[in-house]
Amino acid sequence: AALLLESHEIKHLRPLFNTQQKNSRMNFGLFTRTSPEGYTQLYINRVEEESQPLAAFTNTTQGKQYLEGLVEKYNLCQKHSDLYKTDSSCFRYQTHRCLGACLGKEAVETYNNRVNKALDKLSLGSRSLAILDRGRNADERTLVWIERGKYLGFGYVPVDEPIQSPQELRGYIQPFPDNQDIQRIINHYLRTGTPERVW
Repeated sequence: AALLLESHEIKHLRPLFNTQQKNSRMNFGLFTRTSPEGYTQLYINRVEEESQPLAAFTNTTQGKQYLEGLVEKYNLCQKHSDLYKTDSSCFRYQTHRCLGACLGKEAVETYNNRVNKALDKLSLGSRSLAILDRGRNADERTLVWIERGKYLGFGYVPVDEPIQSPQELRGYIQPFPDNQDIQRIINHYLRTGTPERVW
């Protein structure tokens, strides 16, 4: 919630020395490009003002660790994930864990389908979520509201408030505008945080 509010205030107040969210802790992002052969490639790079990363990280080490996890989970190629510099096969192919995209042996469409499945998990898409977590003090919980993939705002819910369904919480939300930075903050939190509850 602090990062969401900071991002909003920076855009609203336009401070002289923080117009590009220089205090943001997520300075590196996950990006895609297409190889000459048509394979979708993943890579980590610094987040620039106009860039729109699929996920954001505090440093390159964290980004590459996350990328390594995607490679392992979705059986991707290290060479096409910028994790293994080579002109031939990647290490995973040598250990029979890559299907040969690094050598052009795997069909482009088949490989790219797996990449797309991995990337689908990085976007809020059209999901509707109510996220509850610790509040500013022991008497409240923070609530972040996403509706059909769009961030609508956040607020605070009393700890002793009985909750039967997320719709009962809607009245606690203070509306805020959505933007790419907000989406990155929420996606980062959903990947790395431990929310008390997500509907």
